[in-house]
Amino acid sequence: MINYLLTIDHFLAKYFYNYFIVNSGLCGILVLLAKWLVYLTPLLLLILWFYKKNYQNLLRATFSGLFGWMIINRLISYFFYRPRPFSESLLGKKEFLFHRPDYSFPSDHATFLSGITFSFLLFKEKKLFNIFLAIAITTSLCRFLVGVHYLSDILAGWLVGLISAFIMKSIDNLFEKYFYSPIIWTYKTIFRFIK
Repeated sequence: MINYLLTIDHFLAKYFYNYFIVNSGLCGILVLLAKWLVYLTPLLLLILWFYKKNYQNLLRATFSGLFGWMIINRLISYFFYRPRPFSESLLGKKEFLFHRPDYSFPSDHATFLSGITFSFLLFKEKKLFNIFLAIAITTSLCRFLVGVHYLSDILAGWLVGLISAFIMKSIDNLFEKYFYSPIIWTYKTIFRFIK
């Protein structure tokens, strides 16, 4: 079963690599999105912090994304190392998006963005869920298409993001007491003096 999935992964990676060698204009747009769209997420979270002022849900989403990315993915990478498609000599010599050849599975971008997205879903922030879902899908798809990740890396990242959001929801009372409330109190206290 694993070999079958790896065969599909390799086939899809080669197919899109060969397609974009021919259609370099479209590849340029995908590279731009794969590299820079993720930075829209912290910017949006910062804007929402100052204007929406739903501090708890913004912190919940941020911690969900960070927990999946910084904790769960790091643990997985200790037990399962998978090189990126471009570093496996699977693809040609042209690298569409320069990236260090570290581990590929699961995708950190997909994990971080889906953790945030699913957290907004779990805490009933439908508009924010839709906005961040669009960013997460676009970023994940672009990173797969330009050969930075295999499709299974992206899907595993989304699964880790979902698990991370559920874990953070299950320990929400603990985080509310020891993290969210102190952070919000500190912010409001500092902001009061700045005004």
